[in-house]
Amino acid sequence: MSGLLQKLVAQVSAITVVTYFLTMAIILALLAFTPLGPDLLNNPLGYPGTLYFGAFLIPIFTQIRVNLLGSFLVLFSIYGLCFTIALKSNGGFLEGLHNMLRGHVGRRIPNWLVIMPLVSSALLVIVVAITLLQDAFGVPTGKLPFNDYRLFYAIAYAPPVEETMFRISTLGLIVAFRVIWRNALNPAANSRRSLARLVGLSFLFPDKAKGEVGMPTLANNGWQGFHWSEWAALILTSVAFGLAHYVSNVGWEAGKVLTAAISGFGLGLAFLAYGAYASILLHWFFNVYLGAYSFGQTLVPGLLTADVLIALLSVAVGIIGIVTGIVWLASGGPNRGQTTYMVQSTSAPV
Repeated sequence: MSGLLQKLVAQVSAITVVTYFLTMAIILALLAFTPLGPDLLNNPLGYPGTLYFGAFLIPIFTQIRVNLLGSFLVLFSIYGLCFTIALKSNGGFLEGLHNMLRGHVGRRIPNWLVIMPLVSSALLVIVVAITLLQDAFGVPTGKLPFNDYRLFYAIAYAPPVEETMFRISTLGLIVAFRVIWRNALNPAANSRRSLARLVGLSFLFPDKAKGEVGMPTLANNGWQGFHWSEWAALILTSVAFGLAHYVSNVGWEAGKVLTAAISGFGLGLAFLAYGAYASILLHWFFNVYLGAYSFGQTLVPGLLTADVLIALLSVAVGIIGIVTGIVWLASGGPNRGQTTYMVQSTSAPV
């Protein structure tokens, strides 16, 4: 990637990440100063007032009633935690941004927040393009049928639940089995590694879990860090994600299967490469980041301008992201270069 392109990436990344945090502040303002907060507070039994979860591609419904405002604040805290992790992981956001501005990219896997704007917006542009193409050929995508506080709550609730159901539990289980097996084959290291820690890392930071037991990782080995079983599970969960949208009976039609499956594939890659926080934030982009301005303008008409600006920014960043991705893949993608690491049985770097 040329130094000029890297600087452009850094600049658009910084601008977009600022809008991410601005969006979180706008959501708090909507809760405090518009009917959104009172509506959520005063409708504890309104749709969808019961907790539901999901694991291993299976939704789990409960009869536990919740206050929608309290539940929404819990969701907001989850997103805040994910942003905090993203700011600190892989060398930190500021360091990654600084290195990108200087044209020095020292990590095979950069900080997630540095590249999230390009990844998310590029995925958005691809999904929109496919949607328009399908519509032109008579394959409708459909849409969600209502636009009030219940919809905003539902789309804010979806990322943690759907990521757990489709990505974190299923892909994490594959990684956990492989990590536990690899650890069992190395008895000398078992005493130094907590089994619970390895399992926890497999579901939260799968690439790090594999690195702990000496397995190939994306960070050290490029695409070879993904095992065939992970690719198979990634494809399976992506297809299931697409079909789940179609059979959910909430307004999506046949065209949603392909676009949701493509999105699911991107979400799965984010999980395997970075961890649960990355896939949740990528899902947050589609649901909450874009939805906050669309829903907010029904409460504050002035947000219509912000909605248009955010849409234009996302398209522009998406185009830059697609170009950057093509250049990156043409130069070898994560396979380019070599990462120096230490093998415990020797003293020489490999």
